[in-house]
Amino acid sequence: ESSVWSAKSSTETRQWSFAVEYWGLPLTSLTQAPDLIMSGPRLSFLAPAMSDLRVRQAESETEMAEQAVAVSERALLQRLSQAYWEYYRAQQIVEVHAHHEILTERLLQSTQARYASGLSNSLDVARMQFVKTRLQAEVVRDSQQKRSAAFELNVQMGRPPEAPLGIALDVALPQQLATLDALRVAAQTSPTLGWQKNRIKKTELAVREATLEQHWPMFMVGLDYMYMPEKHEAHGLAAVASVSLPWLTKTHVYHASASQSA
Repeated sequence: ESSVWSAKSSTETRQWSFAVEYWGLPLTSLTQAPDLIMSGPRLSFLAPAMSDLRVRQAESETEMAEQAVAVSERALLQRLSQAYWEYYRAQQIVEVHAHHEILTERLLQSTQARYASGLSNSLDVARMQFVKTRLQAEVVRDSQQKRSAAFELNVQMGRPPEAPLGIALDVALPQQLATLDALRVAAQTSPTLGWQKNRIKKTELAVREATLEQHWPMFMVGLDYMYMPEKHEAHGLAAVASVSLPWLTKTHVYHASASQSA
């Protein structure tokens, strides 16, 4: 909003300025008084539609800034959601493997008891011990993944990495997948797409502004107070007028068109 207000206040059709000029100042003695001092206001006239184009560009910039914030927020939510699901998944795997470890320990004890009573052989005991060892290694690995997921989740939430986390609760999933029409609507309202549209709009306005500057000269008029210390009549007035020659300068149009193509 501030950029739009600034554009509206600074891109009127008429612009005031103030100028001071020193004439006849010798290069060999810059401290010497000049032959002529002129100072006064200047009034410049822009192209009639220039103000509206610049205000619309400022509005596009404001919308782009808002959409960039929305894109950042959505990206943060996506990273937070991904971190949560990784933590939830790691938690579920650890719980399942911990339960399997308990069952495996019971099976190993049962196998050892059967081996002691002569109902099993040493190969069965070795097989169960191997299964238990492999499962323990998986539990260690899964616990490490859970700690890593908890670290990432804490970072995404702005908490200390080692801060304790509770049990991840189940999140209800949608009962049905989104329809194609719903996906199209979501794509049209995406802040990323909106940012790209406003970027194209801003570039188009810049091309129009450059084209307008190329075909419409800028006029300036001014009234100066003159002080001539070496003259008998030291005080006077001077009228100033100028006009730009945009037809001789077309580089800005080429630059704007190249930006639009990009």
